[in-house]
Amino acid sequence: MLAIKAGPRKGRIARRPRVLPRIASRAASWISGCGCVARSAAEYGRTIRLRWGRVEAIGYGAVQVNAAKQKMLAGRPAYGYSLGLGSALAAELLARCGIDFLLLETQHGSWGHDSAFAALMGMAGGTAAPMARVAKNEYFLIGKLLDQGAMGIVVPMVDTPEQAKAAADACRLPPRGTRSW
Repeated sequence: MLAIKAGPRKGRIARRPRVLPRIASRAASWISGCGCVARSAAEYGRTIRLRWGRVEAIGYGAVQVNAAKQKMLAGRPAYGYSLGLGSALAAELLARCGIDFLLLETQHGSWGHDSAFAALMGMAGGTAAPMARVAKNEYFLIGKLLDQGAMGIVVPMVDTPEQAKAAADACRLPPRGTRSW
């Protein structure tokens, strides 16, 4: 679907009408905060490239791409922040400032279960991949943060291969892991 911009006004030199993709205007409105890009992009089955990342439209919702993971797998550095404030508003604002990831520091920070959930929900509309550092290598803590929307988990105090396997298994669904669903 294409939109054609109106022609020149009286007294001006006639120019070719500029053809703009409809999706571009929707992306601009999404960046400004109205959030209407997900449905319109899904209707046309296109990928919208934004300044810092991209949103792929599938079905009737937008799927956030983990740009930090893609960069790390490609051997490039990923830039982000570790946030221990405990403020969902700060997390939401930082997620929209162009970084690759935002890590909620639940081990040393002042995040509770409710505030971490609110922050992960607020970060969902940003370009930063929501990640969290758990307080300790516990199965239920890892699963809870993943269920709340974290795209990555950092596990502290992993000293043995068995502890690393337990942490990885807590992140994966069966048959590859032990995470509940």
